[in-house]
Amino acid sequence: MSHQGLEKEQAVEPSSPAEDTAATRRALRSDLLRLGRVAGAKSAASAGSVLNGHADLDKYAAVWVPHAERRQEAATGSPADRARWAGLIKAAARPAAPTAVSYEALVLRAGYTRELLRALADTLPPWVPIADVAEQIKKRITDGSYPSGAILAPGRIAADLALPSRVSAWP
Repeated sequence: MSHQGLEKEQAVEPSSPAEDTAATRRALRSDLLRLGRVAGAKSAASAGSVLNGHADLDKYAAVWVPHAERRQEAATGSPADRARWAGLIKAAARPAAPTAVSYEALVLRAGYTRELLRALADTLPPWVPIADVAEQIKKRITDGSYPSGAILAPGRIAADLALPSRVSAWP
């Protein structure tokens, strides 16, 4: 297999985030790890590698910028937060001038894209609202999954309802 064919085979594909917070968190974590390889030493090998790196970042932007734009829209009460989101979104975009598509620009853009994903991750709640948990427990009592009067251990409830047991550190 040619070197070019090998590069195409190892192309970066961003995760597709689901509506579920846990799935979105996993997709963000996965993409953060992958972003670490986008602007690596191999990207400096040639102009084609730099262009491929920018193309990979375009794929991540296509997936995650719409989420960031929704966060920006939701920050109507805070001009500073709206400006922060606007800055992150702009920094993750491909440089407008073709001459700005350099390895240095790739490294900077990859860093800004990682910052965007980290900011998105920070806005995800690491918990499930207690009202949602109570509703799920009521449903399970009603359908007989949990017998009325049974003592339920918090660990069992967390496992049954696929609740997060702890928040882990981001890469």
